[in-house]
Amino acid sequence: ALCSFNEKQVEKWQPQEMSAYHRSTLSRVFPHLMRVDSSNYSPSPAWLFGAQLVALNYQQFDAGSIENEGRFRQANSGCGMVLKPPCVESGAAAARVGKQLGRSRTSVTQETSDALLQVTVRILALHRVPKVEGLGLEAPALCVRLRAHGAAADCFAGEALATAKKGLILGCDGEFALSFSLPDVAILSLQVCQRDSTTPVCAAALPVPALRPGLRWLPLFDSKFRDLDGAAVMLHVTSRWRPSAAEGWQPLLRAWEERPRRGETTSTATGPAKGAAEPGPPTTAAGDSRSTAVQGAAPDARPGFDLRPRDMEDGISP
Repeated sequence: ALCSFNEKQVEKWQPQEMSAYHRSTLSRVFPHLMRVDSSNYSPSPAWLFGAQLVALNYQQFDAGSIENEGRFRQANSGCGMVLKPPCVESGAAAARVGKQLGRSRTSVTQETSDALLQVTVRILALHRVPKVEGLGLEAPALCVRLRAHGAAADCFAGEALATAKKGLILGCDGEFALSFSLPDVAILSLQVCQRDSTTPVCAAALPVPALRPGLRWLPLFDSKFRDLDGAAVMLHVTSRWRPSAAEGWQPLLRAWEERPRRGETTSTATGPAKGAAEPGPPTTAAGDSRSTAVQGAAPDARPGFDLRPRDMEDGISP
């Protein structure tokens, strides 16, 4: 069966009831009819409740459509379908749904008592942003608006102003401290906008588990969701897992670091390494991007961090 709900009905959903409902029934969520300007809502609450189909006004380039792009653009090779994280299947994510309005925080320090992951993002520069090339040496009236989407406690909104321009490079100055209680369902988006406008010039978005520490070159896409040639934002990322969560992640992180790189050849191991976990069962679901290393991980390991496809790192790393 397939049932349809508008975004206002989603606000009345009960967490445990709807999580159990979506284990056996398909739901389609669509914008409310009063959105005569074709604006979009945040799809995260419906995702956290377990809804399978979340419809948006794709003719509008705004925060909702960019958030949706971050969920599906690169995950599972960009085919438009991704597996629900375990926290959604169990109903834990639905219990954390609240108002999905990003709240501005000016302080770098935050309350992180429930956070499994703490991330600091520093926006360093923009490169080849549309409508900026050919201007004078003075910095144009541009800014980068950073948003985190997901559970209510994880939502965030901040802004970094352009400071100086040199050639095709536009300097920025902004540092944001983010904390995530459910990083598996969190989305990070960056919108390049004029300071006096809410319409983005271009944007970038990705799942929070795809963020890796260090200097990162994040490509930008335009209002038609097409990659812009050479356009990108440079970030410096630091991340820290809560110790109790990080311990369970060691097998997954070790498997990721030891994975074969694209174009490299590796010798075949003669047997399992000493102390290595037994491999898990083979993947049976069609389109399942989880590796056997995740399937056979320890019970306290939280699947979701290492689920991105191999080609995703080419779009994030320099």
